[in-house]
Amino acid sequence: GCGHVAPPPPTPPPRFRQELLQLLHQRGAPLEVGRLLPEHCLFVGLPCPVGLHELGCSGFHGPKGLVSMLRGMSDCITLQPDPAGGDNLRIVLSSSGESSHGAMPGAG
Repeated sequence: GCGHVAPPPPTPPPRFRQELLQLLHQRGAPLEVGRLLPEHCLFVGLPCPVGLHELGCSGFHGPKGLVSMLRGMSDCITLQPDPAGGDNLRIVLSSSGESSHGAMPGAG
């Protein structure tokens, strides 16, 4: 082995995580990973989008940091493959998220 260890997935700030969930809930439609930061910026009313370094994603190439962070939020969101077969994954609220009326028995 080359000894290269993938960095652990970034942990999003609790506030960003909460705002992302609110954004997805209000949007009610899948959000492309590539549009996440601009859409979040508009949603929250920031002067400019949150930087990858603020989310702990700056050590990754391209959108991989964001994707890694989002995969770490798999308890509340789901990543769908790009319909075009590219890297533009789509973020949707997980059906097992907090908005569900009681968890299914035996789930998990």
